[in-house]
Amino acid sequence: MLEPAQAKAVFRRLLGYSRRYLWLIGLAIGGMALDAACTAGFTALMRPLLDEGFVGDDWRAVSWLPALVLVIFVGRGLGALISGYCMSRAGRSVVFDLRQDLFDKLLVLPTIFFDRQAQGGLISRLTFNVEQVAAASTDAITILMRDSLYVIGFFVVMLVSSAKLTLVVLLLGPPVALLARLVSRKFRRYSRKIQDTVGGVAQRANEVIAGHQVVKLMKAQDSESERFRQINARNRSQHVRLILTKHGAAALVHIIAGAALAGIFFYATTSLAQSGMTPGAFIAFITAMLALLPSLRRMTNVLATIQTGIAAADSVFQVLDEPNEKDSGSVSAAGISGRITFQDVSLQYADSEVAALDRISFEIEAGTLTAIVGRSGGGKTSLINLLPRFYETSAGQVLIDGVNVKDYVLDELRGAIAVVSQNIVLFNDTVAANIAYGRLAGTPAEQIRQAAKTAGALEFIRQLPEGMDTLIGPGGVQLSGGQRQRIAIARAVLLNAPILVLDEATSALDSETERDVQQAVMALTRDRTTLVIAHRLSTIENADRVMVLEQGQLVESGTHRELLANEGHYATLYRIQFSEAAGDEVGTAG
Repeated sequence: MLEPAQAKAVFRRLLGYSRRYLWLIGLAIGGMALDAACTAGFTALMRPLLDEGFVGDDWRAVSWLPALVLVIFVGRGLGALISGYCMSRAGRSVVFDLRQDLFDKLLVLPTIFFDRQAQGGLISRLTFNVEQVAAASTDAITILMRDSLYVIGFFVVMLVSSAKLTLVVLLLGPPVALLARLVSRKFRRYSRKIQDTVGGVAQRANEVIAGHQVVKLMKAQDSESERFRQINARNRSQHVRLILTKHGAAALVHIIAGAALAGIFFYATTSLAQSGMTPGAFIAFITAMLALLPSLRRMTNVLATIQTGIAAADSVFQVLDEPNEKDSGSVSAAGISGRITFQDVSLQYADSEVAALDRISFEIEAGTLTAIVGRSGGGKTSLINLLPRFYETSAGQVLIDGVNVKDYVLDELRGAIAVVSQNIVLFNDTVAANIAYGRLAGTPAEQIRQAAKTAGALEFIRQLPEGMDTLIGPGGVQLSGGQRQRIAIARAVLLNAPILVLDEATSALDSETERDVQQAVMALTRDRTTLVIAHRLSTIENADRVMVLEQGQLVESGTHRELLANEGHYATLYRIQFSEAAGDEVGTAG
């Protein structure tokens, strides 16, 4: 839970976003002032209406009242229109700015940040939390400003009507302020818990939707429903507590105001005649006071919105304050040949007690093909992730052409490395846009077509409804796994980088297509440094070098034939796969 000083700092920072639109807020305040003045003026009309009209029976003296009432309500309407539009526009602008800043921040955060954050929580901050921040920075401020002006106007009417009774009403101030302070703390606590539970709801829903086939296959609908029910129930519980606190505070304000009103009526029934206060002045006073109560109630209730917004803003600012990816390099990566050197490299993730890589050293000559093999969890993917600096080494250094990768300009370094992973990432756009993505945008259509042809993708692309201009849906859902993989290979072909990383790049392809794509891949590997992570050892028999990783250590290195002759780890893996393949063939024949 935020301390009061922290909450104030967050709120001041939040107001910084609103300050960008001071001109709109200024117009809104002017509209609120007009609205408040007209509203207070209407209550003041009760005095001449009663004293001169009903009591004095001199209706000519108040013949101007109808015209003034019309002017007052036109003024109120204009004031409400100006204030409502200007503050709403400022509020949506704050939402736009804050959401854009948060999204832009997510684009430059290091991979390690996403490793320790739940995806649902980040989506919740980008959507739900930002909306709550907007409510605090504009909607709540609107209520505070408008109702504060109402209160000032009503107090002026009350003071003119009876200074003595106004002093009685002022006694409401201290208990209401104490109540607001106590309630504010509870609002902050419940708001933070609500945001946490919303993140949990989003995360659980995201996992189940993404894995809906596994849920059905494993008949896990009931267990997943119960898990979601528990998260959903916690969210409901926190909302109910917030609502109870909010309405309880409003009820207490009514009780305090009722006690003051009872005292005023007691005064009116015992001392009004002696005080010289006219009936019109008394009714104007009571009307202004009764009109004051809704404003006090709204100002108390708005604390919930403000505290919710502060808690939401804090969660957003936590992300905005995260350090960006380090990019202190100054060496250009243009024209590198692709010689890769690992010097005593170790890598240990923050949440692990075991090193993912342990003192690995090797050198890969430019233009050669190196295969990296080993059992799952051996450190293969961790090793290649060090090249584009998705992670930083815990010890040792990674060099390309003799230069530490930390010294290269990060964007240029990554432009020199093409990666085709087994976890294909495509976007809800056209085929062409997914091939010519990011730094490749604007590539001529003929080059895109040629890249698709090289990757063995052109045949199926031609069969799509709109060819290269076909929308493939979120994550490429309109395509098969093999088709998505060939699109990713085409992207790597088009990038034409000096270093190529293939992480099981043909794993989703059928045997016939795999042979075709393997030929394309082999053509692609010419004159560039290629690292291939392979689980099927038969695909890397022609590699210039094979490196075997076991539990984060480099245990063997050599050609395919050399390693088989050594009868070590590689030979064991090869025999196991050969036996499994033979068993599959026998099973198929049977």
